[in-house]
Amino acid sequence: MILKKMKKRKILLALTTCLAFNLQAQGDLLLSPIRVVFEGNKQNQELVMVNTGSDTATYIVSFIQNRMTDSGNYERIESPDSGQYFASDYIRFFPRKFTLAPGEPQTLRMQFRRRTDMIDGEYRSHLHFRNQPAQKELGAEKSETTELDGISISLIPIYGVSIPVILRTGETNVKITSGNLEWEMKDDTTGILRFTLFREGNISVYGNINILYDGPGNRSEILKVINGTSIFTPNKQRKFEIEIPVPEDLDINTGKITVRYYSSNDAKPETFSTAELRLGN
Repeated sequence: MILKKMKKRKILLALTTCLAFNLQAQGDLLLSPIRVVFEGNKQNQELVMVNTGSDTATYIVSFIQNRMTDSGNYERIESPDSGQYFASDYIRFFPRKFTLAPGEPQTLRMQFRRRTDMIDGEYRSHLHFRNQPAQKELGAEKSETTELDGISISLIPIYGVSIPVILRTGETNVKITSGNLEWEMKDDTTGILRFTLFREGNISVYGNINILYDGPGNRSEILKVINGTSIFTPNKQRKFEIEIPVPEDLDINTGKITVRYYSSNDAKPETFSTAELRLGN
C-alpha cells in the first residue's frame, strides 16, 4: 500500500515538473501530453491524467469533432468539412470512464487501427474529458440555484477539456509561409501586430511564435512569445491580432519586427516561417 502511494506521488511529481506546453489542466484534471500524434509505425500511445483537485471526481471520455476557424477558435461539428478527415473511427481507447481520488493518476491507452483504404494525409478528432457531477442526497445543500417561473433549478457546473488526436498515414507534406504584417499603436504603451500564417500540404502544423524587435544600437529583444500554436487541416490560413506592450525606452518608429514560427520539438528544431516588417516606412 505504501509502495503504491509512493508510485502515485512520483508520477504526479514527474507531471508537475514537465514543461508547461506538455500539460493541460481544466476542472482539476491534469493531462500529459496535450496532443497525441500517431505517425510512422507508431500504433500505441498513452496519456496520463491526474486529479489535482481536493475531491474525488469521475470523468467520462469520448471523441468529439471540431473545426478551427481562421482566428484559432473551435466550433463543434458533426460532419467533416471538405478536406477534413476524422480520426475517431480508427482509434480504440480505454478506459472510457474513471474515478480518481485527489492526487491519483490514471493512464489512458490508445491504439491506432490502420486500414488499407485510408488515403494519404491526416485524420483528426478531439478526445474530450468531461467531469461527471457527484450525485447528492435528496435535501443536500445545492451549490447554486436559480429561479425560473417559480421553479427552483440547481445549477451544477460541468467541466470539460479536449485535446487533439492526430493520425498521419502515407506520403505527407506541409509548407508554412507568413505575411500580411501590419503594426499600429493602440495607445501610448501598447501596439497591435496583425499577421497571417498560410498552410499548404496535407497535414497540420504545431509550434511556437516569437515576435522579435531589432533596432538602432544593435538592440534586439523578444516582444512576445506565443506557445502551442496550431494550424489544422483543412485550414489554409490562421490570422492573428496580438497586443504587445512597448517598452518606454523603445522607439517603435524605427527598426523592424520579425515574426518567427518554429517547431516546439527541441529534439527536431525547425523554423517553419519568418516574416519581417520595417517600421516607420
